[in-house]
Amino acid sequence: MALPEQPTDPRRPLERELERSVPDGFRIAVVGDCILTRPLSAIAERDEGLRGALERLRSATLAVGNLETCIFEMRGFTGHPYSTGDWPLVAGPPVAEDLAGLGLRIVGRANNHSMDWGPAGMRDTNRLLDRAGIAHAGTGESLASALAPRYVETDGGRVALVSVYSAESGDLSLALDQFGEAPGRPGVAGIRRSTTIRAPEEAMPILREIAERLDPDRTGAVGSWFGRPEGELPMLGVTFAQGDDFAVEHSFDAADVKAVLRSIRLGKQFADLLVLNVHTHDEGPDAATPPRCLVDLARAAVDAGADVVACHGVHRLAGIELHRGSPILYGLGNFAFSDLAAPLTQMLYEQAGGLIPEVLGDRSQATDADVTLLLSAQGFDDDRFFESVIAEIDYTNGEPSVRLVPIDLRYGEPLTQSGTPRLAQPEPATAILERVDRLSRPLGAAVGADGLVNASEG
Repeated sequence: MALPEQPTDPRRPLERELERSVPDGFRIAVVGDCILTRPLSAIAERDEGLRGALERLRSATLAVGNLETCIFEMRGFTGHPYSTGDWPLVAGPPVAEDLAGLGLRIVGRANNHSMDWGPAGMRDTNRLLDRAGIAHAGTGESLASALAPRYVETDGGRVALVSVYSAESGDLSLALDQFGEAPGRPGVAGIRRSTTIRAPEEAMPILREIAERLDPDRTGAVGSWFGRPEGELPMLGVTFAQGDDFAVEHSFDAADVKAVLRSIRLGKQFADLLVLNVHTHDEGPDAATPPRCLVDLARAAVDAGADVVACHGVHRLAGIELHRGSPILYGLGNFAFSDLAAPLTQMLYEQAGGLIPEVLGDRSQATDADVTLLLSAQGFDDDRFFESVIAEIDYTNGEPSVRLVPIDLRYGEPLTQSGTPRLAQPEPATAILERVDRLSRPLGAAVGADGLVNASEG
């Protein structure tokens, strides 16, 4: 019996598995941060705007978002709060069941709030999602588990999700694999990030004097000096280095990027379509410019097989790029941004301590709602944090068409109303689309008045 002939191009069978293979009419709906504290399906019965938003998710072949909270029953919880300097986000078990009612069938979990309540909170959340039939990616008992693609079956094909979080190298929420006899660590799938501040030549002697006076014996008081190239200054968590002007640069660990790209390749080989979720707080030099490292990662992800790259974390809308025809959504904003946060930790009360007497006169009378409102006013007192979009991506002959559906979270309303996603009314909808259009044009894309995204002219 003769052996089969070898293919003319041995790479062809491998590359074929990276091709998109969804039928005409397949639609994926992508949303950003889902900061949920209560079920929303019941509210939709009496809220036309919310009902309209959820109908857009439910009508898609598949809807995916970033679940930025933990889910468990606080009574009887055996874990502990691990969050420092931020809200320890938590929702009750009914929220897991409600995700399917909202239209979400798969969620990313790699973000800075998945470990707010430590490994116990992560495990309880994942267990409740599993029980509710919600697929999830981005957390696990080791890095390999957290980084692994996860899948959901639809009537239009199999969809994979890879979920990663851009974090500082020393972030203890990052999952680790076993190394030799050192055990692994549960946590989130992370891409380690380093930050360099460029300064002009005339500023470097001043910065060096500051670093050396703060740490004359190089004990590490302002940062580790070990392994630093000549001319670099470690100080207060960043590296200062000479440049043409003042600028902030972020860079991703090359090995971490390779691991993410391998996960994307594997996920796409085992699925008909793949989404990469990237949770990042990194920003470029201005609102219209994503950080270079994020652009490079997103484009490399598409080259590796990702059909959609969805970024979130800065809690504001950003621009859109079409790389090789595939959408890169650099900032989807908050799809849900609930401020009904409780219970809060003592640390958060202490953080708001200087504000409480000024407003109430008696610190002992402050409530979780008071602390949330006071602290939110320091960083989220802007309607930009309450504007979002649903990105609807339809496929015809394997090619995507992107339409943005404006979402209004109603900035400034009472806590029970604010932060709930609703279809935007005509005036705010126009403003939202115009903003994303302005942010997208430097990236080579344009957003029309109807929400359709196309390559920009010139």
